[in-house]
Amino acid sequence: VDDTNSVEEYKKLKEQQFNAEGLNFDLAFLYTNLKKYHPQLYAYTSKDSMDTLVEKLKSEIDTTLTLEEFYVLASKLTDAVHCSHTGIRLPSTYQNLANRLGNYFTFRLFFINSKAYYVAGCRETDDPILPGQEIISINSVPVDQLIDQAFYFIPSEACNTTTKYNELNKSFNMLFYLIDDSEEFEVKFNSEASKTNITVSSSSLADLNFNSGPNENSSKVDFSYIDNKSTGLLKLSSFAIPEMEQYFYQLDSIFSDLKTNNIQNLIIDLRDNSGGHPIFAAQLFSYLTDRDFIYFKRNEDFKEFEPLYNIMQPNKLNFNGNVYVFINGGCLSTTGHLISLLKYYTNAIFVGEEPG
Repeated sequence: VDDTNSVEEYKKLKEQQFNAEGLNFDLAFLYTNLKKYHPQLYAYTSKDSMDTLVEKLKSEIDTTLTLEEFYVLASKLTDAVHCSHTGIRLPSTYQNLANRLGNYFTFRLFFINSKAYYVAGCRETDDPILPGQEIISINSVPVDQLIDQAFYFIPSEACNTTTKYNELNKSFNMLFYLIDDSEEFEVKFNSEASKTNITVSSSSLADLNFNSGPNENSSKVDFSYIDNKSTGLLKLSSFAIPEMEQYFYQLDSIFSDLKTNNIQNLIIDLRDNSGGHPIFAAQLFSYLTDRDFIYFKRNEDFKEFEPLYNIMQPNKLNFNGNVYVFINGGCLSTTGHLISLLKYYTNAIFVGEEPG
């Protein structure tokens, strides 16, 4: 239940102005710590270019800014690192209040190739909008410009855009709030649509009655047979596995069953698997190769990965049939390691889009 204190706190945090001197210090602090802690800060953007960017951003802080305005500006610096593990967040206190009390765009959209298409809306309109209709602009801002702005908020590797589109399709309403939190939104459709313009009221994030992300599955590992039980389908939604022994038992059971039934086709669905601990990906890989392998090049700074620096052997239940791997821009971190090993050591066929 929204109480007066929460509303007042939200308004205060949203409207609070920070002076240029303090914000320039904060930006310098961010850059200093990136230089101190990031192992490959200049892998994709040279030091000269990064220094120039920082000075440009400082020049844009010529007056006071709100918290959100500074977040938008600072995200351009972290985006220039081109690292999917490097980004910034708004303070959780503010974000929680914004989720409850902020003005959010009410349509679910699908983005691809710098375009946006209507999928669903959380509120009824006078005339139904058909899914698939292309949206040209929101509040007179062209869609391609909105995409470019939102991309700054989404960390991704190198010049990869599949990760950015993947996250945009899951979380556009939350990201768009940082660009436009109007009480109403004028949506313009392309000229071929049955409707060309519509105005919709905003909503709180909690009131959006469509699911903006994939369905949550309590099980990280899901296996079934398809195609008249001629093909195994193994879905791994995450490598953040809570129970190691249970996970090892699951894999043993799955691959034992594949071998017993002489199954020749296995689909591994890694879409939207953003990673986890590499030991779980390494264990899975041991069932998919017939060669000895080393998972990681040795790094003395990370003793916890010691088993992964040594030669590992294929599992005795390793699968020797056809392997097909579903991938998309949501494949990140440890899942990226696994995909690289599959590509190098096996004949697996990848289906989908460039992984993140």
